[in-house]
Amino acid sequence: MQTFLVRVWTPAAGEEDDERLRFSGVVEHVASQRKGTFQGELDLLDFIQGCLQAPQEVRQAVVDEV
Repeated sequence: MQTFLVRVWTPAAGEEDDERLRFSGVVEHVASQRKGTFQGELDLLDFIQGCLQAPQEVRQAVVDEV
């Protein structure tokens, strides 16, 4: 199981309603302490996917060395 802290900001009433910037925020992967910002759901998902793939790459490298 992986844990992420996500803080999301949404546009205030009256601000531009640009579909790409519907929300933004910051995200942290607790185990690795990697932090990032995002501007929309695709940025957030890319960050999470990157964190989830990193441990597999490290484990594979260790297995390959044996």
